[in-house]
Amino acid sequence: LNIDDILTGGEPALASNQAPAKPSATPSRVLPPTAVVAAPTRLNSGFVWPVEGRVVKRFGAGASGERNDGIKIAVPIGTPIKATADGVVAYVGDGIPALGGLVIVKHGDRWTSVYGHASKLLVQRGQAVKRGQTLALSGQTGFADKPEVHFELRRGRTPVDPLSQLPRR
Repeated sequence: LNIDDILTGGEPALASNQAPAKPSATPSRVLPPTAVVAAPTRLNSGFVWPVEGRVVKRFGAGASGERNDGIKIAVPIGTPIKATADGVVAYVGDGIPALGGLVIVKHGDRWTSVYGHASKLLVQRGQAVKRGQTLALSGQTGFADKPEVHFELRRGRTPVDPLSQLPRR
C-alpha cells in the first residue's frame, strides 16, 4: 500500500444509485471502508504550515538516492499537526509502514495533503476539517528515527514541493 494507492485506488466505486457520503463535522461518525467520501471541488484558501518546526529533510532526491515526496519537519513528540487547508479526511491509519500514523486530506482542485509519523490520530475518514484544525499529534512512528512530521502536498497523483506552496517563514 502506498499513497498513490490510497489516493486513486483506495476509494470504492460508487454504485449508480449511490451518493457519496457527506462530510461529517466531528470524528464521532466512522465511515465503513466501502463508503465513498465526498471531497471538496475547490480549494478555498492557500496552504499554511502543519506544524512549527525546522525542516530537516527537503523534497526530492536525497544524497543516497532515495526520493522524498514531501518534507520532514522536526518537532517534539505530541506537537499538534494541523490541517494545511480546509478539506475532507480521505484516510486515517497506519497502512503505510514507513509513514506510521498517517492522515490524508483532500482539499479540492485535485490538491491533497499527507501527514505522517503521527503518534495519535484525532480525526476520522469522511470528517470535514478547517485550515488550522488539529488532525493528529506528532510522533516517531513508522521509519522515523527522531520525532518529526512527514508532510506532502500532491496535485492529483503528482507530489509538489510543499516549500513552493507554503508561506515563507
